[in-house]
Amino acid sequence: MGRASESRNGSVAVVEKLQSTQEHCSFCFDVLIAHLANVDAPVPDFSDANCPLFVTWNKSSIWNQPGQLRGCIGTLEPRRLHTALRDYALTRYASSHSPP
Repeated sequence: MGRASESRNGSVAVVEKLQSTQEHCSFCFDVLIAHLANVDAPVPDFSDANCPLFVTWNKSSIWNQPGQLRGCIGTLEPRRLHTALRDYALTRYASSHSPP
């Protein structure tokens, strides 16, 4: 994981470069499942980071086939990965008409 610095109004923010992993995707699904089951959200088992990110939901009727984009939400403004993945997974689900 690399780091890049950006200057903003005289302050320096550290932004980490990441690539999404299976753990990130699974965490989003686990957050959604916990929400639907009305239980506590899971605790992430990957490192937290400060980075820009997007969450997309796709719907596919056949396993491993390209699906229809159900929606995308995110930001280029760096956010804490654990919190942002949780927030965006639920926000994207709540703003669609049916589950992903």
